[in-house]
This record gives sequence, C-alpha cells and structure tokens, in this order.
Amino acid sequence: MRKLMKRMTALILAVAMCLSLLSANVWAAELEPEVDSSAVAESSEGEEPEEEVPESPAEKPEEEVLQEEPAEAQELESVPEGEPMQEAPVEAESPAKEDESEEQPAEQEPEPETEKSVETLATTSGTCGNNVTWSFDEATGTLTVSGIGAVNSNAFQNNTSIQAVVIEEGVTGIGSSAFNGCTALSSIALPDTVTEIGDYAFDGCTALADVTLPQGLTSLGIGSFEKCSSLKTITIPKTLTTCSANSGGPFRNSGLEQAVLEEGITTVPYGLFSYATKLTEVSIPETVTSIREWAFERCDALVQLSVPDSVTEIDDHAFSGCAALADVTLPQSLTSLGEGSFEKCSSLKTITWIL
Repeated sequence: MRKLMKRMTALILAVAMCLSLLSANVWAAELEPEVDSSAVAESSEGEEPEEEVPESPAEKPEEEVLQEEPAEAQELESVPEGEPMQEAPVEAESPAKEDESEEQPAEQEPEPETEKSVETLATTSGTCGNNVTWSFDEATGTLTVSGIGAVNSNAFQNNTSIQAVVIEEGVTGIGSSAFNGCTALSSIALPDTVTEIGDYAFDGCTALADVTLPQGLTSLGIGSFEKCSSLKTITIPKTLTTCSANSGGPFRNSGLEQAVLEEGITTVPYGLFSYATKLTEVSIPETVTSIREWAFERCDALVQLSVPDSVTEIDDHAFSGCAALADVTLPQSLTSLGEGSFEKCSSLKTITWIL
C-alpha cells in the first residue's frame, strides 16, 4: 500500500512538472511576436539593416567580386578592338605635357647663349706650366702665353689651330716639344726673359717663317727648329753659349738658308748648324774666337766661307761633310785646327791660309 502511494505521488509530481513546462512555453510563444516586432521597428528607425553593410571581397562570392570591378575596367572591356580609347582626363592633360616638352629645350639652350659675341665664344684659356697661363683667340689664331716660369713639355704639341705665338715677359723657357707639329704656326715672338728652348720645341712647324731669338737666350736644344721648312733666315743672339746636337743640331733639316751671328758673340756653339743642309750663307762677326765641334757639320749647300781674323781655334769636325764647300780662307790668327775639321768636303780644292 505504501509503495502504491509513493508511485502515485511521483506520478502526480511528474504531471505537475509537465504542466508547468507547458505553461512556460505557451507564455514564451505569446511574448515572442511582440519582441521581434519591436526590434524590427527599432532597427528600421535607428540602424541600417545588416544586409546593406558591404562585405569584404574575400567573403563575397566570386561572381559578386567580378561584378564590382572599377568602372574604368568595365569601360575598357566595352571598347571594341581597333578603336582608339577616348579618355577625357588624358586628353585634358596631354596639351599641358606637350607644352612642357616644348619649353624644355628652351630651358636647356636659352636664346641668349646663341647671341653671345664672337669674342666670348672664341676665347679659351688654361695653364701650361707652374705659374704660366695661356689664352687663345680662335678669331686670329693667336696664342698668348704669360706668367713666370717655363712652358711645359708637349704643352701644345700637334695643335694645328695655332697660327701665331706671343710669349710675354716673365716666361723663362720653352719645354721640349712644346709646339712640336704645330703646322699652322707662322710666327713667334719671344721675350728676352726666355733663356732656354728645349729639344724639338718647334720641330715640324712647317709654316714657321718669322723667328726672332731673344737676347737672353743661352741654350738651344736638339732639333729645336727641325723640319721648319719655311724658315729661311735666323739671327743668333750674342748670349747663346750652348747647343745640344746628336747627328744634327737645332736647325737640322730645316729650310734655313742664311744665318747671322750677332756682333759680340765669342763662340760658334757646338753643333749649332749641324745638318742645316740648305744653309748657303753665314756671317761670322769679328768677335768670334772659336768654332766648336760639329758647328757646321753637313751644311751641304754651303759653298763659300770666310773665317774672321779674330778666330784662333777651329775644333774637331767643325766643317765635316760640307760637300759643296769649295773655297775657304783661314785667318792669320788661327792657332789650332782640329782633327777632321774639313773631312769629307769633297768639293774643297783650295785653302788659303794667311800667314
């Protein structure tokens, strides 16, 4: 009996619980429409629906991403092949770019530069030695050198634009081959401050016809005026004491025909006219006392020579190889005649020695 009562009690409790749950569900169902409608109303009044928030391309389907390509891409796709694209922004900007490209050459080459004077454009300058500068006027072809010191070796070698050279006071020397091969050079002016002209300084200056050697000159190098075919006359200053010669002297194979040694010079230097093959006349003043070795070697065109009474010494090979020399008069003052002084003078038939 007791067991029956317990079962009945449990059954009653279970039924009660079911009824309570059923009533709770009914109450929730009755409230749900009111909550949804109010939420929808509030969202429609204060917020945009979630469907209108743009989704990232990664979250959208592929078809939607493709549909949202830029309008420019869609326009490009819509242009048929073979027809030019018409883009208003590009057409609007292109005239400005063209204007800039037209103005750019004007900035690089402004008109005022083309209006410069000929003198400004034709004048150049530079350095050609320690404390020695040069300026060149293309209009006249004149090179002017100024400063204190010597012109560097090879400074203007093979320059075919130089027609005249003016060396100003203060320059002391002309370096080796400084004007070698300047074939348009026709005249040079050398100041008395120049004491040395180096080896081959004016070698190959084929147009050089007018040269005045300075009063202060003491040394001439080998081939200083070699192959100067237009050079016909030269005056040797009394200050000259030294020449370099090796199978030829300063005037080797030049066009020199007449030479004058200035009054006051005491010695015809070693090799001075060696291989001056066109020399026909030389004037030796009464102040000369000695003629050094090889001084007139291979002066092939020299026919006659008068040695002044002041000369006391003619050194070895002084007139060696003067093939045309036919008449020689030696002074009474002569006390020494060197070995081979007149060797290979094949035309020499008579020597007059005044005793």
